[in-house]
Amino acid sequence: VTIACDAVLSSKSPYRKQDPDTWENELPVSKYANNLTQLDNGVRIPPRC
Repeated sequence: VTIACDAVLSSKSPYRKQDPDTWENELPVSKYANNLTQLDNGVRIPPRC
């Protein structure tokens, strides 16, 4: 079973080949999102620490 798992993990996957290509291009900024401002509604969410 260990040998089979190692073979699956070390095999070349088409998904691994696609991952670096997807992050190379910059996403264009939308003309609608460019001027958006976030309003303060007075509610603060504490961190989960």
